[in-house]
Amino acid sequence: MNVRFADHLPACLAEDPFLWRLDGDGEIRGFLAIFDALANTVEMQISGLENVVDVAVAPDRMVRWLGGWLDIDDIDPSSPIDRQRGWVQQVGRLLWWRGTKEGVEGMLRVATGEDVAVIDSGAVYRQFEAPAVQPRHVRVMITDVGWTTEEHILTLLRRELPAEVTFELRIGGRQVWPKAPAGER
Repeated sequence: MNVRFADHLPACLAEDPFLWRLDGDGEIRGFLAIFDALANTVEMQISGLENVVDVAVAPDRMVRWLGGWLDIDDIDPSSPIDRQRGWVQQVGRLLWWRGTKEGVEGMLRVATGEDVAVIDSGAVYRQFEAPAVQPRHVRVMITDVGWTTEEHILTLLRRELPAEVTFELRIGGRQVWPKAPAGER
């Protein structure tokens, strides 16, 4: 859509050649042509804005920036761009479940590409029937780190689990967290 300010002039100014006139090619010339060009340039810049913020089609350089909107500041820039896009898309879908068993499992599944099991100590009680002290503990079991690292998984767990929750992490049957004392390894 091209903006033409000449089309919006009041009748008394519509025929003023200083404001606008058509040249031999049908192009608008005159004072208003400056504003038409400016408006059309701005319109062109914003007409594709939805594509810049859609991680599926955004320019590659925008993907990690969009991830930052979702508090994902740990995307490996050396990983393939398809994996980066997938990470941001999946985390966006999982935000609703953040801090829950489903959210933690989903986040770790996306991060590793492996099978994940999260066992929590949570329960549902009737009002006033919950135990006074309720230890909150989560056991996380992952078959393999996949394309990430143990340190990244620990960072994700610390970020995604509620602060009062303790956790243990097992990867491929090996206890990673809490670290076993040196004599028990």
